Amino acid sequence: MDEIASILPELGYMESLFDSMEWAESEIDKAMARHGEPKPPQGKKGTGPIWNSFILLKAAHNEELLREPLFRAHCHELLERVAKGQDTRPGTDAEMITVLSKTSLVAPMTSAAACLYMRLMDRSVPEFSRSVSPVVDLDAYEKVHGRKADEYEADMRHKLRQEWRTK
Repeated sequence: MDEIASILPELGYMESLFDSMEWAESEIDKAMARHGEPKPPQGKKGTGPIWNSFILLKAAHNEELLREPLFRAHCHELLERVAKGQDTRPGTDAEMITVLSKTSLVAPMTSAAACLYMRLMDRSVPEFSRSVSPVVDLDAYEKVHGRKADEYEADMRHKLRQEWRTK
């Protein structure tokens, strides 16, 4: 009985991993349809770059990324990069959102960091952004803090770069 009790905490994490695999497959299907990559026949392996991108979509050491809207945004961004032949190693918007969220729990954000956080949410997880849009004027933040937010974004993409995330 103690052995079963000891693995129970891991089951929730395992369930979220299986969920993330389903979300990744769903995002691959959508990206293939968006970009006209033919879907292979049932039971056959595809040859296209999007079909073969599943390995790039894992949330490496980032449990916060295993929330459905963020994980789907992460997959969407990476699959768009694959479809356009772009580098898949730089950090994604969703990865930056998780870092900014964690950071905000430790210390107050600067206005430029808040601008970046809102920009990323608006761009990648608009359903979250819409919930605060009546209160927050992103355009005003961009006018005042956009240039510094651009610097933060470039720096974070570089620092969150995943060298393994390439084909």
